[in-house]
Amino acid sequence: MNHLPNAPGRSRHGEPVRAIQRTASIKSRLLRPLLPGKVTPDQTAFYIDLMKKVQATPEWKEYIERTSQTDTFLTGEALSKFIKDDIERTRKVAADENWLISN
Repeated sequence: MNHLPNAPGRSRHGEPVRAIQRTASIKSRLLRPLLPGKVTPDQTAFYIDLMKKVQATPEWKEYIERTSQTDTFLTGEALSKFIKDDIERTRKVAADENWLISN
């Protein structure tokens, strides 16, 4: 994941660097925004099962490795909690860096 080994970063200034997880991963985009609001539980289960099958393929594993993405697969409450927590983390960073604009 070290694509830019010589680029200056915050860690050189004593600030910790954490792994970045993309909230809008390919899997999340397929399951959340592309499914209409009134899909049946069977339809939802079909796509969850499909993504689990894709995730188990060698091609998917190679894609994840090559693109330095996470292989995390979240649905339902776990996905909602991840998104909520990610928004809170992002908001805290923005506030700490004085990037927020108040009205």
